[in-house]
Parts: sequence; structure tokens; C-alpha cells
Amino acid sequence: MEEIQGHMKLQQMDFSFNYIFAGINIFASAMFTAFGDGKRSAIISFCRTFIFIVVSILVLPLVMGVTGVWLSVPLAEFVTLFISVGYFKSQHKKYHYA
Repeated sequence: MEEIQGHMKLQQMDFSFNYIFAGINIFASAMFTAFGDGKRSAIISFCRTFIFIVVSILVLPLVMGVTGVWLSVPLAEFVTLFISVGYFKSQHKKYHYA
């Protein structure tokens, strides 16, 4: 039982990084929706909730075992972060934000 609790504590800590990346991605998607740019919002949402999750959940467990399953969502959010930041940078003149 103690072994399982120790394992769960470690996995919970690994998964908690997900919230930092997810928050930025959710904000980016919501911001582009508010600006009426549904295409960019949909791309961010689709990447973070489907494309990168499927790829990471298929690949990471092969490399890392059970830990790979736990890290699939944080990795998907992290990779999507690059798309969000790219859109932030490329669209800031169009929408006039800092």
C-alpha cells in the first residue's frame, strides 16, 4: 500500500505541471474566440485535446512505461503551448495587444 501511495505522489507531482501549460492554452483559445478568430481557437483546442494527446499516449508508454501515460497530457499541453505562443506573436499587430 505504501508503495502505491509513493508512486501516486510522484505521478501527481509530474501531472501537476500540466496546469501551468493548460492555463495558457485555454486562455489563448478563449482569447482568439473572443476576437472572433474561431479557426485559431479551434486549432489550439483540437491540438491540445486530441492530436497531441493521442500521439503522446501512444508513444510515451512505449518509452517510459506507466510514467509515460501520466506524462502524456502534460506533454500534449506543452507542445500546444508552442502553437499558442506562435499565434500570440503572429497576431498581436492584427488585434493590437501587447
